[in-house]
Amino acid sequence: KQSDIQTFWISNQQMLGVWDNKVALIAQEADKVVAINKKVGIYKQPNHFDEALLDPFKRSLENPGEKLIVIHLMGNHASYCLRYPEKWQNFSKELQVRRFGKSSDTSSTDKINCYDNSVLYNDFIMESIFALLEQSSLSASVYYFADHSEDIFGGKAHNQANFNFSMSEIPSYIWATKQWKLENPTLWSQ
Repeated sequence: KQSDIQTFWISNQQMLGVWDNKVALIAQEADKVVAINKKVGIYKQPNHFDEALLDPFKRSLENPGEKLIVIHLMGNHASYCLRYPEKWQNFSKELQVRRFGKSSDTSSTDKINCYDNSVLYNDFIMESIFALLEQSSLSASVYYFADHSEDIFGGKAHNQANFNFSMSEIPSYIWATKQWKLENPTLWSQ
């Protein structure tokens, strides 16, 4: 914003609650804030799934000029079964012992399957964002990263009081439109 670039913050996370107050302060500095999760306090279930962010994102793309758009997904936060619509429940079978070891017991099965379904749904959200960018013909890049990871197999989610290394291994990647790659071939190759 200080560089004279339009800033947008589009969020499905709570703006007022024990987990998000500091992030919400940063968000409020944006030129345009769209917060679809109106819950306050300690809630694990938002009012909407992350795909509700796609329309405000598409509208933000229509603003002329340079812009930074932050999309704050609910993503794969616990409780995982609450992160995706029912039609995205692809994983529901028992876990194979040879592949999941001790975590294949029935108490872990639902949690792991729900987490995998939430990841599948998150991939759909990101694919939709990429498609909207390509359709816009904008020269754009995306930097995706998670704010934290989860200890799925230990059942600790991201409880900092019981920290372990798996809670700090976050996914991160860069994606760009065809137009951006054409305009920045050296940067893309690097």
